[in-house]
Amino acid sequence: MVAQKNVDLLVITEPNIYEAARTGWYADTEGDVVFKDVSHRVACRLNFRGKGIVALETSKTLIVGVYISPNVALSELISFLDMIQDVVSNTHKKIIMLGDFNSRLVAAGG
Repeated sequence: MVAQKNVDLLVITEPNIYEAARTGWYADTEGDVVFKDVSHRVACRLNFRGKGIVALETSKTLIVGVYISPNVALSELISFLDMIQDVVSNTHKKIIMLGDFNSRLVAAGG
């Protein structure tokens, strides 16, 4: 499907760990969210890499991939959101955010 749709950049949350370990993938520190420049038409570089977050930068855009488990405590969610804010607040570029914000959080009413 990626080839049929002429995809440039692929983001996957909770990827197959063996596939994500291959070269050419940009991954967060835990391997929970990954990017791949499929077409090699996107001139990008790694901007940030942390637990559950990886950010790539092009000349005009910051592309952020995120993943957070539905089993985290509220304090972990708040820390995660603070980390995302730190990453995106330091850019003057357009921001695209993709990924998986799981909603099952009892402490927040989910």
